[in-house]
Amino acid sequence: MVMTNTKKKLLIIEDTQTDAELLVHRLRQNKFDFEYYIVESLRQVQEHLDKQDVDLIICDFNLPGFDGIEALKMVKKYDRMIPFILLSGCINQQQETDILEQGANEVIMKSHLNRLPFAVKRVLYEVEDRKNLKETSEKLEESLQQMQVLLQEVHHRVKNNLQIISGLLELRKMEPESESVNSIINDLLVKIRSIAKVHEMLYKNMDVKNISLGELIEDLSTYTLRITGVDQTRYNVNAKVESIDLNVNQAVPCGMIISELVHNAVQHAFNGEKEYEINITGRQQDEKVVISVADNGCGLPDGFSFEKGSGGMGSTIVSTLFKQLDADYHIQNDQGSAITFEFIKKDTKGIHSNF
Repeated sequence: MVMTNTKKKLLIIEDTQTDAELLVHRLRQNKFDFEYYIVESLRQVQEHLDKQDVDLIICDFNLPGFDGIEALKMVKKYDRMIPFILLSGCINQQQETDILEQGANEVIMKSHLNRLPFAVKRVLYEVEDRKNLKETSEKLEESLQQMQVLLQEVHHRVKNNLQIISGLLELRKMEPESESVNSIINDLLVKIRSIAKVHEMLYKNMDVKNISLGELIEDLSTYTLRITGVDQTRYNVNAKVESIDLNVNQAVPCGMIISELVHNAVQHAFNGEKEYEINITGRQQDEKVVISVADNGCGLPDGFSFEKGSGGMGSTIVSTLFKQLDADYHIQNDQGSAITFEFIKKDTKGIHSNF
């Protein structure tokens, strides 16, 4: 430990001039270089605190009109970093313990004043170390805040760029094209929205790692209905999702899976005149997240499998995303279809993709 060589300013709270001079003499003998002030009232103590010209306080316990504990409380209320050494000739062990718990750095009996120079040196070293640590912590906190702002700006720019791409695709849809081309464009728009929404949420939130699964699902299901151009009055989309926050590297594939399942349901599951329902649920069991997308449509073909690409490119994408989440899934065909998948919630680091 290296203590700065600047001259220290010592405040002595003592009503007896000869006792104060004795303290100064003891410290001078040990080659301490300091300026000192002798005061005997709380008003004078406050004046020096206000001037911010105090590096160390040595205080007698018994003083006219107040005691050392009152002075200690005043100093620590003003600045807990100012070192405070209390001198006494008649306190017991319990009183000494109480004084230390209230913030005093050292308690020295007047009969052991030979300890004072060593106590002063130790206390000044400790305080300087704490100040350096505080300064370092403040710089790290400032750097962290700057990094968070930068990350939010990155998410904002990514979201904006994806919105530009979506806008260009929307313009493309306005040109005379075949139904198959527009279907491909809609499929791309849904996938882009899944990613863009995650970045939008990360930009808006102070937490730049985690997002609300419920909010993500609500947005994606509404957007999917709108982009496909179906009569939304005939569709009833119910989302019941517990309060679950996902790491961005799990939220993106999870959002894309849900978008794909809802999109496929709207495109292929329904026929006839009845009111269509899509029910999305999400819950957390310990560290496992369980999500289900169910509809009251015509069900999936017998032997349907995402791994085999039974539903075309969309099924292959969902299968790949399941692998990215390390998720298990099962399919139920009963008055419609229900696809349930589950995965372990993890704080996944970095950027992962199986595409």
